[in-house]
Amino acid sequence: MFWFIVLVILVFVVLLFNWSEAIYYKHKIKNQIKILPTEYECYIYVDKSTIRFGDHEMIFLFQSSDPIKNYLTADNNLIVIANQKIGAYEDNDLKYTLYKYDPLGNLISTLSYEKTHYLVDDQILIEGYLIHLTQNYYRTWAIDGDISIKEMIIENENFEWSEEEQIAFFDVIKNESIRFFTHYHDLQPHDCFNKIFYFQNNKWFVFYRKTIKYSSLFDSKKEVKWLYNLFDYYYTTEKNWSVNPFENIQFVYFHKKNFESHSTYGGGGSGLASSSRMGAYWKGDLYTHLIVDGDTLKFKDELLLELSISNGYFMIGDKRLSFTRNPKTSITPFLYYSNLALEYKLFTKDERQLYMIKKVVN
Repeated sequence: MFWFIVLVILVFVVLLFNWSEAIYYKHKIKNQIKILPTEYECYIYVDKSTIRFGDHEMIFLFQSSDPIKNYLTADNNLIVIANQKIGAYEDNDLKYTLYKYDPLGNLISTLSYEKTHYLVDDQILIEGYLIHLTQNYYRTWAIDGDISIKEMIIENENFEWSEEEQIAFFDVIKNESIRFFTHYHDLQPHDCFNKIFYFQNNKWFVFYRKTIKYSSLFDSKKEVKWLYNLFDYYYTTEKNWSVNPFENIQFVYFHKKNFESHSTYGGGGSGLASSSRMGAYWKGDLYTHLIVDGDTLKFKDELLLELSISNGYFMIGDKRLSFTRNPKTSITPFLYYSNLALEYKLFTKDERQLYMIKKVVN
């Protein structure tokens, strides 16, 4: 009982400290809110279906329930995957739509499928092949527009091979296949196995290997290019992602509007708070220039400016600033992608949205 009272007192002290810190911040910065400089009054929010600037226009394509995925084929066709919730009660009930755009930015084809609580439909796009991980078939729609199902050749489906035979065959796959990747599957009731998908002689095969080890999509030493985000790039040696650097987006001014603060707590085993951290933010508008082939879109977007600098920061003049859209993580406010083989650019301020920028044809 004594230690419980001590713990309650400590929690109360932490809360009092955070409250005092919040009051201190409010008094310290209450005079920092300024009138918006007149040179920024012409900046607009990116909230319209089409925005014209100079000889270019920004077109809103779509909104997705989950972060949008995209991929560029060998023929420079853009494949975009977005989804929408279709069930009123199940968050996992989703309709996926794949969009194909030609290098000019014209929509030339779509393909849809559903994934629900009752229908498992795990499909991934790898180097243009849409692979069904559960039912062992693939489609070449992203490559040639063919939507027909192509069955894979299955090897060791009944796990009849010995461990030595499985190891030897996997070595052959690694040495002789053009590309391969592995995917983990549960095998009820208490076992699991890997499906090793590999491409050889212009066909996809799948090899069942009994294992107790979890394997991911990144096991291939041949650098399989699976579906990813064009705004990011992948470090093959470190196997992690980083935001693609860009020079077309310039942050010019952050206008503070409201001060906000909050506390986050880490729970202990007893369910009582065992740690606390104070967070303080300015809510305001980030004024930005998006420069495309000499034309400049002057826009603004509401963000939170962190008072403390996190790992990711951006420069406005000589100041280091970190931004977020929620109090949990720092973000890159806007993303931009260009490619000399394409007659358009891509832009987003939210991973669940996508914009296309085209030159206006007079």
